[in-house]
Amino acid sequence: MNIVEKSSNLSREKIREEQEKDDDCMRYRHYDKFWVDKDGILYYQKPKEQPRVVIPATLISTVLKCYHQLTFTAHQGVHRTIEFINKRY
Repeated sequence: MNIVEKSSNLSREKIREEQEKDDDCMRYRHYDKFWVDKDGILYYQKPKEQPRVVIPATLISTVLKCYHQLTFTAHQGVHRTIEFINKRY
């Protein structure tokens, strides 16, 4: 669990619940590069890369907001912040 996921707005449980409500997430579960962990969290993984949590549409603004507020990502610019988020999600 990372610092962002410790937020009550972005807990693993919340991510899983919102993934289960999201039509795209439910469809992605049947694609090759997507998989579900033991807790029911949907991930996307390219070959030779770390798996990334799939964020449902309802939580995109929450992820952006959480990462924008972190002290170590502040003032990095839009592209660097997005790049940082893309490593995890």
